[in-house]
Amino acid sequence: MKLMKKNILIVLFIVISFHCQSMPQLVITNYQQIFIPGFTIKGELRIAIRQFDNNGHLYYLIVNPYNFVTSIVKVGSLYSRNPVSDTSSHPGYFQWEVIKETPYVKALWSFTKYHQLENDGLTHAEHSVQHSLFLTVDMCPSIKPFESKFFQALVKKGKLIQGGFPVAISISGLWILGHEQEFQWLLKMQSQHLLNITWVNHSFSHLYFADLPNKNNFLLFSQTNLDSEILTSERLLIEAHQTPSVFIRFPGLVANKNLMRKVRHYGLIPLGADAWLAKNEDPINGSLILVHGNGNEHEGIEKVMPILQEDWHWLPIDRAFLNGKSN
Repeated sequence: MKLMKKNILIVLFIVISFHCQSMPQLVITNYQQIFIPGFTIKGELRIAIRQFDNNGHLYYLIVNPYNFVTSIVKVGSLYSRNPVSDTSSHPGYFQWEVIKETPYVKALWSFTKYHQLENDGLTHAEHSVQHSLFLTVDMCPSIKPFESKFFQALVKKGKLIQGGFPVAISISGLWILGHEQEFQWLLKMQSQHLLNITWVNHSFSHLYFADLPNKNNFLLFSQTNLDSEILTSERLLIEAHQTPSVFIRFPGLVANKNLMRKVRHYGLIPLGADAWLAKNEDPINGSLILVHGNGNEHEGIEKVMPILQEDWHWLPIDRAFLNGKSN
């Protein structure tokens, strides 16, 4: 019996050791904003929007400007000149006229133009979609458990959808740190291709004061460190082996002209919503639905559950943009 227990412990140790080796620890430093175009070896345009160090190696967070898909690559894997260009006239130089007409850059410039204090940015699909909706779920800091029955319902539907149920989760850094087990469950469902998650930046702290007007609240609070609020949440996702998207949802859906200009600098496209269910906004074809999955707004969850049973097509958020394509 003692020998059997010893053998079991050895097997467990080997399994744990192998897992640790296959998922190396990420030590991210110097995480910062950039905007640097580059080309792949095949001459495909990419735009680096973040740079960071990981264990002595430099990495980029890049976006494919034609389909909004983000990925993480080593800095040396992108070229500052197009390797397949005609070098006789233009030796691989970037052309801003080309870059600014890509779907990503056009959306970035379009949806960071300020119009109103609340619910600015993309609120509805830019183009006609056939009997389709977009589900966005906000995860603000909360002391309550997350909406497990709701997420289980998404997983159940995800079993019938190739790649999993598409959902844009607007996640705050403090929710990640305060709900480690629930966060790990979401990651597990994604790894099993039951949830197809787009990680949307929802700031680190989602700071809110109950006695301040919106124009001085959330990210507009005078003491806000925007660099920390935006970049820390992204860094936490990358440390969890996830890839941040190019989308942001402002806490409270509140932003002013100055904040809009700054998030353009960060390369982030704001998401609003035209169907915040807890506010009795009913979805129509092409709507961005907003519910809270953090336990703070259960009435929205009660309203979305029957909608999930209806005959809608559910699309990833990048498909809401003109020329956006799901990878």
